[in-house]
Amino acid sequence: MKKEFKEAIEDSPIIAAIKDDEGLKKCLTSESRVIFILYGDICNIPDIVETVKSSGKIAMVHIDLIAGLSSKEIAVDFIQKYTKADGIITTKPALIKRAKELGLYTILRLFVIDSMTSSLSETSPPAMTGTVDSLQTLASTFGMRAGSTSIRSGLAVRSWCSMLE
Repeated sequence: MKKEFKEAIEDSPIIAAIKDDEGLKKCLTSESRVIFILYGDICNIPDIVETVKSSGKIAMVHIDLIAGLSSKEIAVDFIQKYTKADGIITTKPALIKRAKELGLYTILRLFVIDSMTSSLSETSPPAMTGTVDSLQTLASTFGMRAGSTSIRSGLAVRSWCSMLE
Protein backbone atom coordinates (compact mmCIF):
# COMPACT_ATOMS: atom_id res chain seq x y z
CA MET A 1 0.00 0.00 0.00
CA LYS A 2 2.85 2.42 0.81
CA LYS A 3 4.37 1.80 -2.60
CA GLU A 4 1.17 2.88 -4.37
CA PHE A 5 1.08 6.16 -2.39
CA LYS A 6 4.76 6.87 -3.04
CA GLU A 7 4.42 6.17 -6.76
CA ALA A 8 1.33 8.37 -7.02
CA ILE A 9 3.19 11.29 -5.41
CA GLU A 10 6.26 10.75 -7.60
CA ASP A 11 4.20 10.45 -10.80
CA SER A 12 2.02 13.43 -9.99
CA PRO A 13 3.69 15.69 -7.37
CA ILE A 14 0.94 18.32 -7.53
CA ILE A 15 -1.83 17.31 -5.15
CA ALA A 16 -5.35 18.62 -5.60
CA ALA A 17 -6.90 19.90 -2.37
CA ILE A 18 -10.66 20.27 -2.56
CA LYS A 19 -12.77 22.41 -0.26
CA ASP A 20 -16.18 22.34 -1.97
CA ASP A 21 -18.27 20.47 -4.54
CA GLU A 22 -16.98 22.67 -7.37
CA GLY A 23 -13.40 21.67 -6.51
CA LEU A 24 -14.50 18.05 -6.34
CA LYS A 25 -15.79 18.18 -9.91
CA LYS A 26 -12.59 19.83 -11.16
CA CYS A 27 -10.26 17.37 -9.44
CA LEU A 28 -11.88 14.41 -11.17
CA THR A 29 -10.40 15.48 -14.49
CA SER A 30 -7.09 16.79 -13.13
CA GLU A 31 -3.76 15.02 -13.52
CA SER A 32 -3.43 14.77 -9.74
CA ARG A 33 -3.51 11.17 -8.54
CA VAL A 34 -3.82 12.11 -4.86
CA ILE A 35 -6.71 14.25 -3.64
CA PHE A 36 -6.83 15.99 -0.26
CA ILE A 37 -10.45 16.30 0.89
CA LEU A 38 -10.72 19.40 3.08
CA TYR A 39 -14.49 19.60 3.57
CA GLY A 40 -17.55 17.57 4.36
CA ASP A 41 -19.54 16.23 7.26
CA ILE A 42 -20.43 12.82 8.61
CA CYS A 43 -23.43 12.64 6.27
CA ASN A 44 -21.70 13.43 2.97
CA ILE A 45 -18.05 12.38 3.43
CA PRO A 46 -18.76 8.78 2.28
CA ASP A 47 -20.17 10.11 -1.01
CA ILE A 48 -17.30 12.58 -1.49
CA VAL A 49 -14.71 9.85 -0.97
CA GLU A 50 -16.57 7.46 -3.27
CA THR A 51 -16.63 10.10 -6.01
CA VAL A 52 -12.86 10.61 -5.71
CA LYS A 53 -12.09 6.88 -5.59
CA SER A 54 -14.39 6.06 -8.51
CA SER A 55 -12.21 8.31 -10.67
CA GLY A 56 -9.18 6.16 -9.79
CA LYS A 57 -7.57 8.63 -7.39
CA ILE A 58 -6.21 8.25 -3.86
CA ALA A 59 -8.54 9.91 -1.32
CA MET A 60 -6.94 11.54 1.72
CA VAL A 61 -9.45 12.99 4.21
CA HIS A 62 -8.41 15.90 6.43
CA ILE A 63 -10.18 14.41 9.42
CA ASP A 64 -9.87 17.58 11.54
CA LEU A 65 -12.06 19.45 9.02
CA ILE A 66 -14.96 16.98 8.81
CA ALA A 67 -17.97 18.37 10.67
CA GLY A 68 -19.45 16.02 13.22
CA LEU A 69 -16.27 14.03 13.93
CA SER A 70 -14.47 14.30 17.25
CA SER A 71 -10.72 14.34 17.77
CA LYS A 72 -10.88 10.83 19.24
CA GLU A 73 -9.49 7.68 17.63
CA ILE A 74 -13.03 6.45 16.88
CA ALA A 75 -13.23 9.16 14.21
CA VAL A 76 -10.48 7.35 12.28
CA ASP A 77 -12.41 4.09 12.63
CA PHE A 78 -15.46 5.85 11.15
CA ILE A 79 -13.47 7.17 8.17
CA GLN A 80 -11.96 3.75 7.49
CA LYS A 81 -15.19 1.78 7.89
CA TYR A 82 -17.75 4.06 6.26
CA THR A 83 -15.78 5.93 3.61
CA LYS A 84 -13.04 3.54 2.51
CA ALA A 85 -10.69 6.53 2.26
CA ASP A 86 -7.06 5.65 1.54
CA GLY A 87 -5.76 7.80 4.36
CA ILE A 88 -6.09 10.76 6.66
CA ILE A 89 -4.52 14.16 7.25
CA THR A 90 -4.49 15.48 10.80
CA THR A 91 -2.61 17.60 13.30
CA LYS A 92 -3.18 15.01 16.03
CA PRO A 93 -0.53 12.29 16.62
CA ALA A 94 -3.04 9.99 18.37
CA LEU A 95 -5.14 9.89 15.20
CA ILE A 96 -2.03 9.13 13.14
CA LYS A 97 -1.28 6.20 15.41
CA ARG A 98 -4.80 4.79 15.07
CA ALA A 99 -4.80 5.26 11.29
CA LYS A 100 -1.51 3.35 11.04
CA GLU A 101 -3.04 0.52 13.08
CA LEU A 102 -5.87 0.38 10.54
CA GLY A 103 -3.49 0.39 7.56
CA LEU A 104 -4.34 3.87 6.31
CA TYR A 105 -1.89 6.33 4.76
CA THR A 106 -1.11 9.13 7.17
CA ILE A 107 -0.10 12.76 6.83
CA LEU A 108 0.72 14.74 9.93
CA ARG A 109 0.11 18.40 9.31
CA LEU A 110 2.29 20.80 11.24
CA PHE A 111 3.62 24.33 11.06
CA VAL A 112 7.24 25.27 11.50
CA ILE A 113 8.29 28.86 12.17
CA ASP A 114 11.53 30.34 10.88
CA SER A 115 13.50 30.03 14.13
CA MET A 116 12.86 26.30 14.10
CA THR A 117 13.48 25.74 10.41
CA SER A 118 17.28 25.96 10.45
CA SER A 119 17.66 23.39 13.21
CA LEU A 120 15.19 20.99 11.60
CA SER A 121 16.41 21.33 8.04
CA GLU A 122 19.02 18.57 8.29
CA THR A 123 16.79 15.90 9.81
CA SER A 124 13.15 15.08 10.20
CA PRO A 125 11.66 15.51 13.67
CA PRO A 126 12.94 12.61 15.84
CA ALA A 127 9.56 12.10 17.47
CA MET A 128 7.94 11.50 14.11
CA THR A 129 10.54 9.28 12.42
CA GLY A 130 8.84 6.21 11.02
CA THR A 131 5.39 7.11 12.32
CA VAL A 132 3.85 8.94 9.39
CA ASP A 133 3.91 8.51 5.64
CA SER A 134 4.59 12.19 5.13
CA LEU A 135 4.70 15.47 6.95
CA GLN A 136 2.74 18.34 5.50
CA THR A 137 3.58 21.86 6.52
CA LEU A 138 2.50 25.34 5.61
CA ALA A 139 4.66 24.90 2.52
CA SER A 140 1.87 22.89 0.94
CA THR A 141 -0.15 26.08 0.84
CA PHE A 142 2.40 27.49 -1.58
CA GLY A 143 2.61 24.33 -3.69
CA MET A 144 6.21 23.59 -2.70
CA ARG A 145 7.73 20.13 -2.96
CA ALA A 146 9.18 18.17 -0.08
CA GLY A 147 12.50 19.57 1.05
CA SER A 148 12.05 22.99 -0.51
CA THR A 149 12.39 26.25 1.39
CA SER A 150 10.68 29.57 0.79
CA ILE A 151 10.78 32.95 2.47
CA ARG A 152 7.33 34.51 2.49
CA SER A 153 6.06 37.18 4.86
CA GLY A 154 9.19 36.76 6.97
CA LEU A 155 8.67 33.03 7.52
CA ALA A 156 10.98 30.38 6.24
CA VAL A 157 8.95 27.26 5.70
CA ARG A 158 10.37 23.81 5.13
CA SER A 159 8.53 20.63 4.36
CA TRP A 160 9.82 17.16 4.14
CA CYS A 161 8.57 13.64 3.72
CA SER A 162 9.63 10.72 5.81
CA MET A 163 11.13 7.82 3.97
CA LEU A 164 8.55 5.90 1.98
CA GLU A 165 9.62 2.35 1.34
